[in-house]
Amino acid sequence: MEIVKRCEQITLDYERSRFQPLSVKDRVQLRMHLGICKKCRHYLKDSQKIDVWLKRRFERLDETYHFSSDEKITLKKSLKH
Repeated sequence: MEIVKRCEQITLDYERSRFQPLSVKDRVQLRMHLGICKKCRHYLKDSQKIDVWLKRRFERLDETYHFSSDEKITLKKSLKH
């Protein structure tokens, strides 16, 4: 049994947790990993920013909307560390 999961698995667990509850073991491993891994903490913050940004965009738009080049650039800039 792995005590601390790899970054790749942690990010998958985090994304999965947004749609279904994680087991106690997975939640503990997620928290342990985030306590030591700065890159995964940044990933979670960026993922949350993207979700909020997309939600705002799609609340006002129809399904055929395509992001402009300026919108893509703005989003990329807001995610740089």
